[in-house]
Amino acid sequence: MHTEPNAYLLLLVFCSTLFVYNFDTLFHHPDDFKAKDELLRDKWVQKNYNWLRFFALIATPPIIYSILHLPFAIFYVLIPLFIIALQYTFPLVRIEGKWLSLKKVTGAKAFLIAGVWAVVCVMLPYLVQQQSLPVYEVLMLFLARFCFIAALAIYFDIRDYEFDKKVGINSLAVVYGIQIARYTTYALLLVFMGLISLNPFYSEHTAYWGMLSSGIITLLLMAAHKYVKSEFYYSFVTDGLLLFQLLLVYILH
Repeated sequence: MHTEPNAYLLLLVFCSTLFVYNFDTLFHHPDDFKAKDELLRDKWVQKNYNWLRFFALIATPPIIYSILHLPFAIFYVLIPLFIIALQYTFPLVRIEGKWLSLKKVTGAKAFLIAGVWAVVCVMLPYLVQQQSLPVYEVLMLFLARFCFIAALAIYFDIRDYEFDKKVGINSLAVVYGIQIARYTTYALLLVFMGLISLNPFYSEHTAYWGMLSSGIITLLLMAAHKYVKSEFYYSFVTDGLLLFQLLLVYILH
């Protein structure tokens, strides 16, 4: 099976990401981030706040344009994703008498991020391309992507341990400790590699070795660098693992 990338879907994903990441700037003031200004990235946010608002606004028309050129079925995915995106940042969930954002729900932060990534990377292309893959193959694709992103997200939670603890975000690292969080990332990466190896979808394509290699390299990298505080390390190395995975798939195809 071979399909060409859908330009409208790529435009939707790119602009939606740009919008969601900067959406909260439309409802806050730069001074709202002063409590977090010990983090380099938050200092940068304060300095470039107007630009971030601008990017959120200009991303809206392309989102509408791309949606109009995609199958109606994507609304069954986009609407729940939009609701989750709102609840992730804003306190719209009532738990035990308190209004919380989803990222403050105990242990939920990393897995919410992974779930949204998996839906965008697997379910949206599946709906748009209208391919007839067996359900179990689609489910394994979804779970593999979920496990890989969850491992990265938990690794970021380890970086944010002190800050999350300070502001009341009960991430996996905060609730169960850094050691348990590290072991969880290793387990998720092993499950990712297992799902890649067992899924017939990959045995019929040339992406298998690239995906498997990315899992092995990510696991070795995380095991070698257990707890790094440098924001540049996470921004360029850990975030870069996603691009590195794409590069490996391209080289080893």
